[in-house]
Amino acid sequence: MLRYWKIALLICLVAGSALFAARRLSRQATGDEIANQIDVLATVVEQTGAQIVDGEIQYFAVLDNSFRPMAKLERLLLQVAEALQITTGTVEKGAGETYRVIDLTGRSQEGYNTHIVVQSNPGDKEAGIPPQTYLLVVVSDASPAVLKAASAGFAGRLKTCAANGQLSCYLTGYLSGKRSNNEMARLARAALQAVEAEPVEEFSLEELVSYTAYTPRLSAAVTEGGAPFNVNLAVHYDNFLEKTVVWAGFPLIHDPY
Repeated sequence: MLRYWKIALLICLVAGSALFAARRLSRQATGDEIANQIDVLATVVEQTGAQIVDGEIQYFAVLDNSFRPMAKLERLLLQVAEALQITTGTVEKGAGETYRVIDLTGRSQEGYNTHIVVQSNPGDKEAGIPPQTYLLVVVSDASPAVLKAASAGFAGRLKTCAANGQLSCYLTGYLSGKRSNNEMARLARAALQAVEAEPVEEFSLEELVSYTAYTPRLSAAVTEGGAPFNVNLAVHYDNFLEKTVVWAGFPLIHDPY
């Protein structure tokens, strides 16, 4: 049961990254720029008073408009694992009428926690949706310093497998206790001001505030569909954790909140 739940989660993860890819960055970021993005996001999270507990760098690419057989997906997965020097890991597979997916969770020679997902979908002719094959690579760690180190050469190693990928990153932090929506909004606006970020869009729900914003401290931005933005900040009270959670992402937060 756990295995099928995990596969379903991977499908949602790839679908969410596809939505991000549809909103194009003005240009691809280099490893040094990703390191700077992590610094900026760390400043945003820490400015709220939160302690950073998790973070990710993601590389997402639409590889082609085909519904690949599992054997080809597996070969691609091994090619990516070799490029990233993954020395140990666990491979899982799943398939159904609407997807084929294979993923590897492991560690690189440098010790970075890495998750590789290759997924292929048949599309929908009646809806005008073509078949597509996706690649998603995630490096995760609680330390911004480790993520910055991992970003050096990360995209370069993947260019031979997927040259058209998009790099993004996010950090998560915790604040003890509960804050009102007004207090969460005040913390969020002050954190954005600390990196010279001007809000572009905001919304608020019960126990949640979220902002997209633009800061000149980051060289790349999403430019389609309105004003450019390159920071997404959300603050939410989690009843299960009994903590206030702070997310900061470039250019969007990957995880649902």
